[in-house]
Amino acid sequence: MNRAIKVAGSLLCLLALSLGSVQAAPLIASKKTDPRAAFDDLAGAAANHGYTIVKLQPVDSALTKRGFDNPHVRLFFIGKAEAVREAEEKAPLLMQMLPLRIVMILRKDEVALMSDDFEYWRQFFSDTWSRPLLSQWEADMRAILADYAGNGSPSK
Repeated sequence: MNRAIKVAGSLLCLLALSLGSVQAAPLIASKKTDPRAAFDDLAGAAANHGYTIVKLQPVDSALTKRGFDNPHVRLFFIGKAEAVREAEEKAPLLMQMLPLRIVMILRKDEVALMSDDFEYWRQFFSDTWSRPLLSQWEADMRAILADYAGNGSPSK
C-alpha cells in the first residue's frame, strides 16, 4: 500500500509541476454510500443532465496485477451526443476531451467523485468557440456532481 501511495503521490507531483502557473483543482463531491448505490446515483445524476455513462474502467485491477494494493479507484467516461456534435462543428480540437471523465474513489463507507477543473482547458483552448463549450461542460459537471452528492453544490 505504501508503495502505491508513493507512486500516486509522485505522479500527482509531476502533474502539478507540469501545469506551471495554472491553478487547476478538481471538482469533488462525496457522500456516505456503497459502491453500487454510488454507481446508480452517478448514472441518475448524469441522466438528469442528458449524459450517459459510456464506459467504466476499473483502475485497481491493473495495479493489483502489478503487485500494488487495491486503491479502490474507478474511472467513468460520460458522454452526451449533443456535446460531441457541437465539438465536431465548432471546436474539433476539443474532441480529445470527450467523453468527459469522472474518477470514483472508494473509502470505507464514503464514495468520492472527482472531475477535472476546466480552467486549465480554457487556458489551453482559448479560441472563441472552445471557451463557451468548456464552460458549458464545466457547468454540466458541477450540476452532475451536485446531484450525486444531493447537496446542490460540489466542493472545489
